Amino acid sequence: MQTDTAPSPQPRQPDARHSLLDFLRLVPRYQAHLEDSHARHGDVVRQDYAGQMATDFFHPDDARDFMQHEPDDLVRWERGPEVFARLQGQSVLVTEGEVWKAQRRVLLALFHPQRLNGALPRLQQVVASEADAVLAPLVQAGAAVDLAPWFTQVSMQLIARLLFDRPLASREVTQCSQAITELSARGMRSMFMLPWLDPEGWLSRRSAWRHHPQPFLRACGRGLDTLRHGLSTTQRGARPLRQLIERQIMQALPLATGADAHQHDDQAWVVALLRAQWPDPADHTVPLRGDAHLEAVADQCMTLFLAGHETTATSLQWWASALARSPAWMAQAHEEVRRVLEGRPPAAADLANLPVVQATLKEAMRLYPAVPALFTRRTRCPFHVGRTWLPKGEMVRVTPWVMQRDARWWPDPLVFNPQRFLVRDDHRPRGAWMPFGTGARVCVGQGLAQAEMALVAVRLLQIGTWAPHATGGPDAPMPEGRWDVTYRQASHDPMAFASLRG
Repeated sequence: MQTDTAPSPQPRQPDARHSLLDFLRLVPRYQAHLEDSHARHGDVVRQDYAGQMATDFFHPDDARDFMQHEPDDLVRWERGPEVFARLQGQSVLVTEGEVWKAQRRVLLALFHPQRLNGALPRLQQVVASEADAVLAPLVQAGAAVDLAPWFTQVSMQLIARLLFDRPLASREVTQCSQAITELSARGMRSMFMLPWLDPEGWLSRRSAWRHHPQPFLRACGRGLDTLRHGLSTTQRGARPLRQLIERQIMQALPLATGADAHQHDDQAWVVALLRAQWPDPADHTVPLRGDAHLEAVADQCMTLFLAGHETTATSLQWWASALARSPAWMAQAHEEVRRVLEGRPPAAADLANLPVVQATLKEAMRLYPAVPALFTRRTRCPFHVGRTWLPKGEMVRVTPWVMQRDARWWPDPLVFNPQRFLVRDDHRPRGAWMPFGTGARVCVGQGLAQAEMALVAVRLLQIGTWAPHATGGPDAPMPEGRWDVTYRQASHDPMAFASLRG
């Protein structure tokens, strides 16, 4: 933010202090705590949590300034990567420094707009197939439709088509969906668990001794690693998904490696990821399962699968619920789809010609961001953000949930009003809408997520219009939310489809 006052060379005094017991009480109401902190103390809040200092930036200008700072000056809060590594290994969501940069370069190539545009026809086929097979019969029968499982299923099939270029069997979808739901809740609980109450985390840290130069500690590390794998509820829960991914990697190896690899395209992302590990396939002998390079590919596939479907499915669920309670916007979106597409599937160029549909999706993501808080960072060196001096070792938080419900930028912030995204507002700062983050660590899948959501939304609107099946119809209250790793609906919200027309 612009100011006439020179920045202070010293960190600000804490606005609030919390004991360890206070912190444990705050964890179940983390969202409310952040909202209350903003209301009490303003746009920059520094708090002492049992000796650990944390600064929150609630103004979009400060948040963007911080997120766009040199990434080497920041690392993720240690607890986050430790928890995610149990499920996703050493993926781009966990690593730092040069390893992270190299991994991100590979992923940026996968998410290049030209590549995504080329994939849209395949994704459209997935959406149409899933809608025709599952939703259309339910709507024709007049049944109440719980859209949440279908959003999960279609989102999984979309990322599976990109990753493996093949559909998932219904059994695979069910197994993975059940595992991910439980792992998401468990991950959030583990994130704020005291270290000495988390034996899985203790074993994970000590098993790093397996790389120690001293033979005794190296042997201890190997033993603890074996024990960790045997006791880890996270890894046991993730086993169906991990085994699915490992099978696909082994099937893709002949397409990515060996003397004739150049004859095969890399339409499946797993092939591109394998080739990134072995740029010169002719010099490579096909490895055995357990090879470190294959583990690295499996880790990235785990992250792509989880992040590539869960946030999309969650966002679509909130969108469908919000639109169901806004009959006027439902009618506008339905009419726009009918007029622009005339019953045909959307092409890539059509998505830009559906402003009302896009506005309803953005407004749902504003009110109900799938990721309400971005990864907490720790500073590796002191620097300024606006007038605020951040010392080395400071924890810093940016929370889209608070910024996207700030009445200064969003009048009547709790009202679902897509008109906000149909007219330009020069008063609203950049960064007031930040569901995908910003800066060097902006979500690499932002373009894909928005395209997938638009494809699914359009197909749903081509099937018909819907309203809550609950008493009250459009006047029924929105479901309560539950903050796991993503912000999920805590209860079912079945819909009654009112029409079936193109």
